[in-house]
Amino acid sequence: MESGRYYLLDAMRGTAALLVVAFHFGRIGVMAAPQGYIAVDFFFALSGFVIAAAYSDRLAGGLTLAKFAEIRLVRLYPMYAIGLLLGLIRPVGALLLHNQIHLGPVEISTAFAFNAFMLPTPFSSSELFPLNGPGWSLFLEVAVNLIFAAFLFRQRKLVLIVVMVAGGLMTIWGAQIAGNLNVGWSWATLAGGAGRTLYSFTLGVLMSRMSLGLRRISCWALILPALLAAVLCIAPPKSLQIPTDLLTAMVVCPLLLAAGAKIEVPIWMRPGAAFLGDLSYPLYAIHFPLIFIFGFAAARVGLVGWPSLLLFLGLAVSTAVMAEKLVDTPLRRWLTARLRARMSPLAFKQISP
Repeated sequence: MESGRYYLLDAMRGTAALLVVAFHFGRIGVMAAPQGYIAVDFFFALSGFVIAAAYSDRLAGGLTLAKFAEIRLVRLYPMYAIGLLLGLIRPVGALLLHNQIHLGPVEISTAFAFNAFMLPTPFSSSELFPLNGPGWSLFLEVAVNLIFAAFLFRQRKLVLIVVMVAGGLMTIWGAQIAGNLNVGWSWATLAGGAGRTLYSFTLGVLMSRMSLGLRRISCWALILPALLAAVLCIAPPKSLQIPTDLLTAMVVCPLLLAAGAKIEVPIWMRPGAAFLGDLSYPLYAIHFPLIFIFGFAAARVGLVGWPSLLLFLGLAVSTAVMAEKLVDTPLRRWLTARLRARMSPLAFKQISP
């Protein structure tokens, strides 16, 4: 196991992914995580923390923006592509079965053409990524990663704070307009989503620059993913939705991340934590289209309620694990080998598998 790996943060990341799945499952069944969409803010903060720790010195040492972009796309794109292909099943199936649809052949083709390049659909009046909704956050993840590699990694803390505050103001504005913080997935809410990304990612970068000291090992560390789950599974009163969302995303999630970076789980817990960490991205990338495929089948056998959610979670986790093991990992290894062969010896040493 990697000595520098944050196993507790792995467990928290996997928990956050499961919460996003539970939230989206509410579109067809029981709503188990009413604030699960705020797990995305935790993802952005964690990304800033990890990317800054892993790449700041490498970028300062000569890793170019183009090579950095290639490395990140090798990491993100294969599983993203699997999710995009799965996303075709619902609209194409609706066309073939002559069911009521919201995407026609032209819309499907246009969405696929743009989304295949991780770009939002320009002519959509609703979702930026109609074939696989969560693609919006991956699009913004790539964008903020490139901003970091081009600009932010060399900036002083004061500049990072200014960027973070600007992102925070955009986040607050977006929540006020939408009535909650579930923003970024449509053109109408994209500015708010960009604010969420900038604020949380930059805060994560700032955290990575702080001296966190040695991590204490304790079984009590598992309280943190439990707290994250508890916070995102509680529905606030409608009148408090906006302040609760903002407080949770902008204060609570970063505090949980900071605490998670200072504590570590015991050795015997680390395989399970690593499993959750490895599961998080595959599950996030492919779960959304799987929900509608599952919902189509569940409706025909009368499967509803909590049994439906639990069965779906099992199937989604199993599918994500198989996709990661059978497709994503082998493909990323092949792409990484190709990338290394094209790089200079210095850049070769700077690639993380």
